Amino acid sequence: MFSRISLVASMVAVTASMFVADDAQAQQVGGVVMIPAVSGALGPSIPVSSDVTMDTQFSFDARAGVMMIGGSEAQFTFIPQLGYAYDGVGANLATLTPTIGVGWPMLGYVTYQPEVMVGSLDRGETAEGGATFGMRNSVGFHGFANAFFVDVGHQFLTMPEGLHHSVVVSAGADVAGLVMAFI
Repeated sequence: MFSRISLVASMVAVTASMFVADDAQAQQVGGVVMIPAVSGALGPSIPVSSDVTMDTQFSFDARAGVMMIGGSEAQFTFIPQLGYAYDGVGANLATLTPTIGVGWPMLGYVTYQPEVMVGSLDRGETAEGGATFGMRNSVGFHGFANAFFVDVGHQFLTMPEGLHHSVVVSAGADVAGLVMAFI
């Protein structure tokens, strides 16, 4: 539990330092605007696998990275993020998410999020644990300077019982986006 708390705390500290570094203003490098991104999301993880029988669980994600915006009219976004994900099946996962999107970042844009996941299973003393890895492919809608978002994706994880597939629906907020929206 302590390692999860320290991971999320360090992600928040790194992103907070980005704000302090330049009075919370977005950076512009070569026509690309860069904005800090720190987000959290919750939602159901609905199993669709026939190999692993489970009820609907919840999922939690926390990520930190930098949103890069480029283009003239409809703009392209690239948001590389590192994070932590917890899935109700007992998976504690480190994540790498190179999000790409198109739209108008201050109003709304659509994204594709391929998320690589590596971690461990912690399912109590009665079930087998161990290492796990997998991937989540999501599409999402982000609105109001990346402040709020909704994602729907297919996730698969390796488990002792076999490959676990689920549909993950999550809604969340980007703390950095909320701060930037009101500055």
